[in-house]
Amino acid sequence: MKNTDSDTHKKGRLRKVWLDLLALIFLTTIIASITYSNSQRIPTVLSHEGDVWFESDTRRVINDMTNRSANHWRTNTHPLFPLITFIPTKLVMKVFKIKAVKAVMTIIAALASMWISTLYVLLRIIGIRCFEATLFSFLGIVSAASIFWFAVPETYAFGSLSILIVLVIVALSQEREISSIWYAIVSALSLSFTVTNWSAGIVATLVNFPWKKALQITINAFCIVIVLWSVQRQFFSRVLYFGTISSTEKRYIMRS
Repeated sequence: MKNTDSDTHKKGRLRKVWLDLLALIFLTTIIASITYSNSQRIPTVLSHEGDVWFESDTRRVINDMTNRSANHWRTNTHPLFPLITFIPTKLVMKVFKIKAVKAVMTIIAALASMWISTLYVLLRIIGIRCFEATLFSFLGIVSAASIFWFAVPETYAFGSLSILIVLVIVALSQEREISSIWYAIVSALSLSFTVTNWSAGIVATLVNFPWKKALQITINAFCIVIVLWSVQRQFFSRVLYFGTISSTEKRYIMRS
């Protein structure tokens, strides 16, 4: 009798795993196809001019992802963006023999698949059933954020993914013990793409650890980014130290 119950339980778990895999395949295929298709419909002027697509910085992002000698001045707010994105983009360019813009959009399409997968996993972890998690994830695919910001080269997709990863860690910590090392890593990741996104990593640490431990984890995360930024500077000479307020940011501060 016990063996029968055990076999039934295993079959049930295996069925759930297969349903989740099928849901992920469906969602990632849909969003990757939509993302790449939409990117091909966007005028090529976006790759040459900034502030055209809802004040996005498409030309700068393309340079950050494909050109080591470019002026990576926005590392003041996107500390490790060139370091993290340059190598995979160059690999895509060489392997598939495609130009910079198409390689960048291939990376963005792959990132969109990671984004929707992470969203689905988060929904499943917090207890939402497979069908409902698939439905909510599909709503994410057709949301304005997905349609407008996965279609062009921008940093928002990377930052959004880092926040979702932080939320996954927080959700997992409700069911099992998560090492403080992982909190330091995901906190550093949230800081790596956009400095303001670090708030997600800091808050996630504060709600799961005593304040002294949380402070230590946050300092460790900051040190990780500092070390990686130093490595980045060896490869990208024209980078700006993150936290530096440039003249561009000053235009939006204390305006009358």
